[in-house]
Amino acid sequence: MSDTQHADTSAPSTHTPNPFASDGSERFNAGNQTARCACTNHGFAIALGVLIAAALVTLAVLMAMNANDAFGWATIAVPVVLAVVFRVLERRAMSPAVIGIVIALVALSCVLRFIRIPIQGLQFTSWLVIVAGLALGAEPGFLAGALVPFISNFWLGQGSWTPWEMLAWGLLGAIAGWINGTHFSRNRWWMLVAGVCSGWVYGFILNMYSFLYMRTWNQGMFWSTIAAGLPGDTLSGVCTGILLFASIPWSIDLVRRVRVRNAAASDEHDATLPHAERK
Repeated sequence: MSDTQHADTSAPSTHTPNPFASDGSERFNAGNQTARCACTNHGFAIALGVLIAAALVTLAVLMAMNANDAFGWATIAVPVVLAVVFRVLERRAMSPAVIGIVIALVALSCVLRFIRIPIQGLQFTSWLVIVAGLALGAEPGFLAGALVPFISNFWLGQGSWTPWEMLAWGLLGAIAGWINGTHFSRNRWWMLVAGVCSGWVYGFILNMYSFLYMRTWNQGMFWSTIAAGLPGDTLSGVCTGILLFASIPWSIDLVRRVRVRNAAASDEHDATLPHAERK
């Protein structure tokens, strides 16, 4: 054997492991990113909870005083809460890989909203928003949920209800992010129950908007508003629950795997750039 051949066979391998391979290290990296995501969820939960609690207390006081004032306050307060939350999210460090996945899920949700299903309450947006929260965390989950109605309503119709839809779906994504990493998030039966409850949570928020909009406040009107929306809210929740039951946990793993691969591809791209141009 020649010296050259001997040198080639004895030289250490310079092969770089494929970052796109679906192996244990990918799952380990996804788990680490999930753990880091959970550390920031608590502060976001506290800030969002304080904002909503303050708005609800003020709304309750105004409802006891004057119906018109309460509706006007709610019309202003909900967009303000959303603006503050978006400001908080803007100051957070969200990776390009996560942002890319959020954009893709929002686009898919908007397309599915454009498909008009002639059954009241039947929709797929809650399912995708909850999956975003379970896979990426509370902040990306809220962002995905809030952007879907904001963007899709440019086609379906904007109105004073849009911020309420943004808040309702944003909360579903945030709540899903807060249980991210628990055993509930990977249990199909728990997710089936959570999906049904999500329809009632979303419906209650939108029913509150309808109740405030009518400006005729009494106990009978409140319960009639809730009852009128209950069949559609229940159907929406059942649809979401069935989709979660069928897609958990593989949908969460899929989104996380895409996040890891996008992050690896982004790091490889950055490595080829001059140092001054790197992120």
